[in-house]
Amino acid sequence: MKKVLVLAMFIAMFGGELFSQQVKVKDSEIIPEERNPALAFACSAIMPGLGQMYNNQSGAGVGIFVGFGIAMGIGISSDGYDQEDLQRGGFIIAGAVWLYSILDAVFTAESITKESREKKALLRRKNSELGYMFDNGSTLNLEPYMKGEAVGLNFSYSF
Repeated sequence: MKKVLVLAMFIAMFGGELFSQQVKVKDSEIIPEERNPALAFACSAIMPGLGQMYNNQSGAGVGIFVGFGIAMGIGISSDGYDQEDLQRGGFIIAGAVWLYSILDAVFTAESITKESREKKALLRRKNSELGYMFDNGSTLNLEPYMKGEAVGLNFSYSF
């Protein structure tokens, strides 16, 4: 039974790494949608893993939910005088997974929102320049140059 507890804890903590997958998106879809940390908190408080699903981390959400379910199952099914420690351990691990789920959802939502705002600011700054971005990621920029009485254009190409 101790092996099952360890397995439940492993799935809860690293389930997102096991089940998640990354998909390359187009340039127009790079900016993630902002997430509300309070809503992520509420979702994870209602059900472990739901906050991760709200943050578009379905693999992590499933892993946390499965780990929580296994730990709760051990806590509930372990009745009897000789299995009291196992029962207590199951409930403690389930509580730890739930707390981890809540904290992870809130901090991830904050991180996604920060990243989204930074990328939007960068996009606004890039769009304010006179330039062009090619499909391969290289850019061609023309910027006004003024220093003293000299006036001109700065030309830059990055690849």
